[in-house]
Amino acid sequence: MRDGAQLFAMDARQVPPARHAAYFDAVTHYSRYEGGRSKNEDQETPPPSWDPTGEVVRSDRRGRSLQKVLALYPLLGPGTLHDEATRHILSEGEYYVLSMWHERTRAQSSRAPADSVVRRTQRAYVEFLKKELGKLSEKEQMRVARQLFSRDEAAARGAFEGFDRLGWALPMAQRAASRTDPVSLDTLEDEVVCPHREDAEGKLTRNASCNAGFHRAALGDDESRQRLSRFLAGADPRATRDVFANLRWVREPAVLDLFRDLEANARARTAAGRVLGDVFGSEGAWREQVRKEGYALYARRSDARGLALYMILSTDPHRGFEAVQAGVSPTIGPTELRGLLAVGPRGLDFLASGWQTLPFAKANLVGPQLGSTTKTSTLLELAAAVCREGKRGEIQALRTSMENAARASQLDRSRYDGALE
Repeated sequence: MRDGAQLFAMDARQVPPARHAAYFDAVTHYSRYEGGRSKNEDQETPPPSWDPTGEVVRSDRRGRSLQKVLALYPLLGPGTLHDEATRHILSEGEYYVLSMWHERTRAQSSRAPADSVVRRTQRAYVEFLKKELGKLSEKEQMRVARQLFSRDEAAARGAFEGFDRLGWALPMAQRAASRTDPVSLDTLEDEVVCPHREDAEGKLTRNASCNAGFHRAALGDDESRQRLSRFLAGADPRATRDVFANLRWVREPAVLDLFRDLEANARARTAAGRVLGDVFGSEGAWREQVRKEGYALYARRSDARGLALYMILSTDPHRGFEAVQAGVSPTIGPTELRGLLAVGPRGLDFLASGWQTLPFAKANLVGPQLGSTTKTSTLLELAAAVCREGKRGEIQALRTSMENAARASQLDRSRYDGALE
């Protein structure tokens, strides 16, 4: 016991390498060895004014212990003790550093002076992450990621002040988006970015839950949101797609602010607006916001009217163009329809349901997009719509477009056969 107490009192740099294991044992069993302190000494000391309930300072011994392990860590070579120290530090990062910033003690920790145990330990852990995070195993980094991007964003923001969380995560978003093969589950990129898979019809799916902590952090304030928007403006559009697909779990008004940040960038704007339509537009809490944003976008940007129509129609696919025409100016013409069809395969579905309400030739505009859909039902609906309209020139133009698409298609021609009859 005396030896343990003596070791606990030492600075890590004073400990001979042969005694590192004993020192680690002493400092991690602080309740036994912290200079002979009684278990209740911290509770018996009057709490400071910044922590009137004493909840933070009651954990000071735990903080002092972690500081000592963090000081020892750079002195350890590879081996069992190094691995054990890593596990201990990461555990205390969650159960001490982060926990001190949860709602119950957040106000006290934020008021704590710079020389308090809680703030000194916080800074020491952040310095550890800056130096060591990239050296940790993937599983260990995943554990840290769950701390950095905790569901309690306010706690993570306070606990990891000084660590560039977005700077660490954004390159992962780019790597995940650039992959030609899907990101595997149970990997660091999957944990942080939560990438989605897109099928042939453009539908996004994800076969795992997502904590969305990275996305919540990126919308935590204007500066972070603008940093994310700058990144997305220069990134693969799939990164924008994945970010917006996960923002539905965040439910922040800043989602639309981020979309507006991207308006000047056609690729990012289209990727974001398409997800707003496909994912947000069908959800009750978001439907009206997406519809309003679509109308506003139509009025704001002449080069984005096709995307605006996509967003509006996504909120009520059966509403048709006639109802939309009344709320937009200028009225929908060939240029706007061409832009709508270019957004994604659903554009053909919207056109099929509202074909006769658009008083101009449309069949030739459809041709370049026919290969984007794998749905035979969409092709049949387009054929039925043009036949109901009864304009022979349009019927022939659509037939020609479908024949060309059938010849060019790498898929089974049979999906065009019914529409061509």
